[in-house]
Amino acid sequence: MVLVDPEHQVLLSANHRIDSNVEEQQRLASCAGVRIGRQASSSGSPRGPLRMWPGGLSFARAVGDAECGAAILPMPHATHRAVGASAAVIIASGSVGHRLSSRHVAKALRNGAYASADDAAQVVLRMAAQHASDATVLVQLLGGFCSMSGRNDMIRERALREGLQEA
Repeated sequence: MVLVDPEHQVLLSANHRIDSNVEEQQRLASCAGVRIGRQASSSGSPRGPLRMWPGGLSFARAVGDAECGAAILPMPHATHRAVGASAAVIIASGSVGHRLSSRHVAKALRNGAYASADDAAQVVLRMAAQHASDATVLVQLLGGFCSMSGRNDMIRERALREGLQEA
């Protein structure tokens, strides 16, 4: 989950990918009947991201994976943030997070090449589809976010004047 405004992007949830979240690894290791490891290649050597079994999931929090039992939690870690006059909230499936950074998603949404939240979600889906076909994206536009392209020009000009790199 990412909050994007004209100048920043902020993660609103922790990364629940088992590979990169030590707290989730520890939580899963303490669950009865759960194994954590990598898949074995045809030669028997470990490959790919850390996964939990049963289920073989690479994310520790998900919805609809009943075969994983109580180890998989359906609740995301979330934070609260004040939102300015123009922002977007993006919620995306793990396949999007595996392939696109929040910075890339924010940059695409700041380009303003859409007229609605559905169109904005399609922008992100097209980016993710270059790498995966199983992506889900929900976008909520707040304020005048979809008409920000003029504001982007001002932000870029200010960044160039101040010697900063473009967001």
